[in-house]
Amino acid sequence: MNYAVRFLFANVARLSGAVFVAVAGLCFVTTAASQNTAVTAVMASVPNGTASNEMLLLTLRDAINMALRYNLGAIESGENAQTARGERLIALSYLLPQVSAGLSETVGQTSLATFGVKNSPFVPHILGPYAYGKVDASLSQTLFSLESMQRFRSARTAEQAAQLSYQDILDVVTLTVGNAYLQVIETNSRIEAQQAQVRNALALHGRATL
Repeated sequence: MNYAVRFLFANVARLSGAVFVAVAGLCFVTTAASQNTAVTAVMASVPNGTASNEMLLLTLRDAINMALRYNLGAIESGENAQTARGERLIALSYLLPQVSAGLSETVGQTSLATFGVKNSPFVPHILGPYAYGKVDASLSQTLFSLESMQRFRSARTAEQAAQLSYQDILDVVTLTVGNAYLQVIETNSRIEAQQAQVRNALALHGRATL
């Protein structure tokens, strides 16, 4: 039996995962405060596409991928992880050699009268314009800085925490969407079972009235 579930989206973005996350948030119950916070964080999603009344046929994989792609909590947590990585790289740069380079160009003119050269038809009054360039570079290295080392360790720990938080959000989204998907399958099976019982009762009633 194909367990692909059809969801009808009315006035909802076609590719939005908001419906899955909202239903999953209502179905997912936990007593831990941190898990409750995580569930609250995944209740929103980023709309994408245009509103449509079409019915979408989604497999479990499609539903999870859609939720992970457009879930606001997952997106925000991923951005926080990238920010923490950038801060770690900045802190690391203070422990590495510092290289600086520069390039400059000067254009000028020189008046010979300032050097005591009198006016002469054979010697120009002004030399130029002329130009010259300069290139310089420098290298510096701090042999030991306790502050820089502590800053780097703190940034590295913060990055690890951000990565773990990001993975936790992804796990929560996957768990809640999978739970909601399976509940929809269970509800659909109950409906089919009730419909079969109704058909059976009608058939028995029809025979009894012959």
